[in-house]
Amino acid sequence: MPNRVGVTRQGGEPQRFPTGKVSPTRLDAGDGYVTETGGGGGFWSPFERDPERVLADVRSGYVSLQSAERDYGVVIHQGGRYGRDFTLDTAATEARRAEH
Repeated sequence: MPNRVGVTRQGGEPQRFPTGKVSPTRLDAGDGYVTETGGGGGFWSPFERDPERVLADVRSGYVSLQSAERDYGVVIHQGGRYGRDFTLDTAATEARRAEH
């Protein structure tokens, strides 16, 4: 994904800048600034990545559940009392990758 930049004014919606660049902008108390940077491109197809490594990336917050399934073909379920438990669904992952 390309880089993105945004500013959230106190109590407002985020303002995104289409180019990932911002002209000098003043931030006031309570405003927020977000920089989103693209990840590395890697090598080979993401569908060849070890599902356990994708699971580790989800647990670390590097990859979302949606991206794990869409981009890597890895099905992971979230559960637990606070939604912090992630488990790999091996059968569903194999079926999802077979569709690719």
